[in-house]
Amino acid sequence: MPDWFFIGHQTMTDMPFVGAMTACMGLVLIGLRTPDENEARAYEVKVGRTRWRFSAWHLVFGVILVCALPQILYLVSRNFELVWKPGAHGFRPHWDEFWSGSGGGNCGLPGNEDCRLTTPASIPHSTGATPEGFFPSLWRTVGAFEPALQGLLWAVVLGLVLYMSWGERRTRRLYYLAAWFFAALATLGKGPAGFGLPMLMTFAYLCASRPGEEIYARLQRIVRELTQFELVAGLLIILAVALPWYVAMYVRHGSPFTDRLIFHDMFNRAFHHVHDTNEGDDTSFRFYVWQLGYALFPWTGLAPVGLLWWLRRGTSSEDSDRADTSVLLCMWFLFAFALFSFMGTKFHHYIFPAVPPIAMLVGVVLDDMLGKKPLAEGGAFGAYALGMFGGAVLMTLGISRMLPGSFLGTKPDGHLGNASVPMGGVLFLCGVAMTAGFVWLFRDREKPAATANDDAASEDGTKAHASRMLAAGAAAGGLLLVLVARDLIIKPEGADQPGAIRLLQLFTYNYRRSWPESLDFAAALTGFGAVAVLLSLGLAVRAVRRHAVVAMCAFGLCWGLWGLDVYMEKTAQHWGQHEVIEAYYANRTSPEEMLVAYQMNWKGENFYTGNRIPAFVSTGATFTTWMKKKRDEGEKVMYFVTEHGRVGGLKSEVAAKKYDLITDTTLCNKFVLVRAEL
Repeated sequence: MPDWFFIGHQTMTDMPFVGAMTACMGLVLIGLRTPDENEARAYEVKVGRTRWRFSAWHLVFGVILVCALPQILYLVSRNFELVWKPGAHGFRPHWDEFWSGSGGGNCGLPGNEDCRLTTPASIPHSTGATPEGFFPSLWRTVGAFEPALQGLLWAVVLGLVLYMSWGERRTRRLYYLAAWFFAALATLGKGPAGFGLPMLMTFAYLCASRPGEEIYARLQRIVRELTQFELVAGLLIILAVALPWYVAMYVRHGSPFTDRLIFHDMFNRAFHHVHDTNEGDDTSFRFYVWQLGYALFPWTGLAPVGLLWWLRRGTSSEDSDRADTSVLLCMWFLFAFALFSFMGTKFHHYIFPAVPPIAMLVGVVLDDMLGKKPLAEGGAFGAYALGMFGGAVLMTLGISRMLPGSFLGTKPDGHLGNASVPMGGVLFLCGVAMTAGFVWLFRDREKPAATANDDAASEDGTKAHASRMLAAGAAAGGLLLVLVARDLIIKPEGADQPGAIRLLQLFTYNYRRSWPESLDFAAALTGFGAVAVLLSLGLAVRAVRRHAVVAMCAFGLCWGLWGLDVYMEKTAQHWGQHEVIEAYYANRTSPEEMLVAYQMNWKGENFYTGNRIPAFVSTGATFTTWMKKKRDEGEKVMYFVTEHGRVGGLKSEVAAKKYDLITDTTLCNKFVLVRAEL
């Protein structure tokens, strides 16, 4: 697993949650625009003499079964063991037992619990762990809600879902059933918000649509449309897909599970400050506006336009449908933004669920800017898009080269590289020339037809007004991008971290960690910021607007590639431990030379060693006693991973004959690998 992915471990539940919720709302949008009489097409596959018919129903329920059946089978397996040996074979029933502790070969190591056989917390006090007799055993089975009984319950729920929707061919209903499935996946990631937010947003949309309708007629319509959302089947899908894990965990661990997950990680984070790492920051309404500015770059300038463009409603049915869809997207954003702004605990990545609706609203604006006429025919569009991409890359490289530093962000020998204005100017002009050349080659050679009547003139006037609105929005967006780029480039006065860290803080949760001295992305970010502003201003010019849209999309791809393959790759080694642990495996002469985590609680040390590491969150007498024991056992060489500032304490407690620092701050500015000869 790449280290840049691991540093975002705080967002690992947010990413599947946002992906599932986006898929859910996308399917709801498609379902709302699909006529109820449409039916899914059936496909026939011939295998030998047998013919098989498949449709979208098999796809939807196939995915549901893939997620629900393994949970049911696993639960049943906790009470039945397959025995296959001479003289004894078949299924052997047994009570639910499970191993508690760290596992993975780490049982009993310092910092980890001893592995032990454990019984569920739900066992009734009146029965023992292994009751004898029919009624005590029955009471243990039912009272402790044994896993096999849980599996039977979820199998019944799954069977009800299949029975209620068996052979469903109506496309709209299948879209809604698939949306419920993704809501169930979102519920697995973030609890009730996974299905609560989509339900709330859809209901609000139904209430807000058709504003001129009478109240009684509106209520009738809402009730009628709600009945088409497969509410009963949808809730059963959530029960079958999302709830088995929650129930099984509570049965096994009891109140400690709900106290931690439900009350601490969900309830307390919503209404109180838990793990608050924003000391001294403004966590008011402004907080997530601030973070969205960086998260949406380089599309930040168009985000306000997208959030307001839905107010414009055209005369055609297509424009009306698009406006209605934009209303739902805007509600999605507002509900998500309001929810996470209301929460007491505010991490930067919490606003991630509000990003997809803004992205889609920006897409609506870009689509209106492009118009219906294609810019290039057939295979010519590939060359055109590649040319625009090349122009964006050259312009960005050119501006970056004019400044001290490296496009890759590294400082050779700890110093910034020299600027080269002539070379940078040549690269920038080549990029401008390439972009302008492709704009000229693919320009619209057809002249607009003369206005024939008053209706056409009125339509042209409406388009001209919309064009001026887009121009004003794009120009204002360019000014907004200047502010965002400034925050990413400069180091604020009195701050100990550069602006470039704001991008990384979208993936982490401790915002006081130091920035590595060996990295400086100011030149590259200046190049990206300047080109983003330039292209945004290009969107304001009607004559080149359509080409500016393509150039902006190509530039966005360039920014994404640089962010993943340069920025995240360079910073990850300083926020993770991949390189440090890798240095241990490369430097040791045999597996007997063990690695020890000294005053560490980052969990990367567990992840990259397969959880086979003695871990000391705190040291003192426990640590020195353990070290004496290892000396007595004949240990000669040991490796320690710790923070740079704790090396002095490590040396005083280990009292080794010789120390070697295997890694330095250039490789990782937070952690260091120390080799000690005892």
